[in-house]
Amino acid sequence: MTLLGVRIDVCTRNGRFAKPYYVILQKERSRAGPGAGGADSKVLKVYRHTVPAFISIGKLESVYLPRPGVTRDNGDGAGGGSSGEDEDTEPAKPWKKGGNSARKQDLRGFVRELRRELVAWHMRVDAVEFLREKLGLVGEGGGPLPFDVSPDRDTGIVSLAAVAIEARYVRIEWVDGRVGRFKLSNTGIVERAVVIGDQGRDKKVEDAITGGGGRVETVLDRLRAEVLSGSPGR
Repeated sequence: MTLLGVRIDVCTRNGRFAKPYYVILQKERSRAGPGAGGADSKVLKVYRHTVPAFISIGKLESVYLPRPGVTRDNGDGAGGGSSGEDEDTEPAKPWKKGGNSARKQDLRGFVRELRRELVAWHMRVDAVEFLREKLGLVGEGGGPLPFDVSPDRDTGIVSLAAVAIEARYVRIEWVDGRVGRFKLSNTGIVERAVVIGDQGRDKKVEDAITGGGGRVETVLDRLRAEVLSGSPGR
């Protein structure tokens, strides 16, 4: 068995490197199609990996490391821990449309796209942690406080946390009972938000969360400005 190992390192917000991720690829012989005269060729397939389950290795492999006779996978096939809400995260297709010729494997593209997904995930996690720190929801040692009661009276937020491990959706609770959720893109933009209270949806707060360029790092500043302007939801 011939194996090829790939290691991916990601630097986090505190300047330290996260635990490395590994992908072990196996080289196997594959008989090419009729256009190649039936000759044998060596192709790569993922053998083992330490990538989080919510990142679809199966989808990336089918896009960048296609094998003759294997149809393109629309999902991971392994289940994983995804929330099922990330239908818009499909990687770019590196092959030309049309034609029946066999697609070539692109190992560089596979590693590049996989690293992009891993970096984006760590950036989302770091962004959520940054917001929690600004709200005073993180203890001195970096761990969460025993209960989520925010000393940040400017926003009235008492809880803020990622909905799932992939940190694509973030849930917010206010002291007056309102509950909100917003979605983060791979580039740190708040794409959309929903805030619901006793009187229904709070459109002004939703606009504040997504407004101002949508950068997640300044979402609390926008919410404070909305409170100072006299939001009816308060």
